Amino acid sequence: MNAYLGKGERAAVARRVAGLVRSLAESEQDALPLPGRDPDAFLDGLGSLAVVRLLVMVEEEFGIELASDDVVRENFRSLGALHTLVADRLGLPPDRPE
Repeated sequence: MNAYLGKGERAAVARRVAGLVRSLAESEQDALPLPGRDPDAFLDGLGSLAVVRLLVMVEEEFGIELASDDVVRENFRSLGALHTLVADRLGLPPDRPE
């Protein structure tokens, strides 16, 4: 059974994904402009090596393995897209409106 299952876990995953992106942005700060510190703009501007670094960070953080089919620009274009990819690979159910 996946340790992440439970109410509100998608939100927790979203926070952890955002933390990984912040960490990568800080380490790449000299190489990549961060217009207005917007994480979506940062992700959209990532080069292939930074995407690979982020991919490894995500796999290690969440204990998942992303398939080569997952490594497409659409999945790394925004925090929302990356969060959805991770949550789906963790097998989390979609959030239900309250």
